[in-house]
Amino acid sequence: CQLALLDEQLHTRINANKEEVKGKFVIGTSHTFGQSKLLDLTLYLQTKYPNLNIHIYIYNSADIITHLKDYTIDLGIIEKPVIDDKINSEVLTEDRLLIIKNKQNKKPLNELRCYVRETGSGIRYYQDKLLQQLNLPSRKVVINDNQLILELVKQNMGYTILSNFSIKSTDRKYIETSEVDLYRNFFIVSNNSRYKTNKYNTIVDEIKKYGFK
Repeated sequence: CQLALLDEQLHTRINANKEEVKGKFVIGTSHTFGQSKLLDLTLYLQTKYPNLNIHIYIYNSADIITHLKDYTIDLGIIEKPVIDDKINSEVLTEDRLLIIKNKQNKKPLNELRCYVRETGSGIRYYQDKLLQQLNLPSRKVVINDNQLILELVKQNMGYTILSNFSIKSTDRKYIETSEVDLYRNFFIVSNNSRYKTNKYNTIVDEIKKYGFK
């Protein structure tokens, strides 16, 4: 019957699409997302598309935009809004920011140094914004790695502002967190001029519908 024929054609197209999702695909991701969410996503994609050869590079958000424009990466995941007519940007998932300090440290925040990321990183954009909102002095120590920042806080060397995604259950033995009225999004970004192959569109669709928690 006609319905069975349409169903057969649909399955044929799906199988054809799966076969085309193979070869090299380069993703540039921010530190927070790369260190907390990308492992599970990569395992999912590699299991579903075993012939897909995913390359992952971790950069700050500004560098990801640069690499999209010079075509050295296929897709980016960043932590701050981008306004650029050469870049397409879509919200991927929401993130919650936390103030993090050592459980043993009872000093007020304005007496502590604050560990922040380097200029150009997505989280630094929000760290500066929150420090300004809370009128906290700028005793900033710049470190370009979230995990090192968290380790310094665990060693009672100061405080920081990081994503909820950055904290593992084992970290909570040493730290306490305070919620702030500041949320942000992760964005999936691409070069508007890039030719969108079937492989590209399939991978982007998979990432968009993946349930990040």
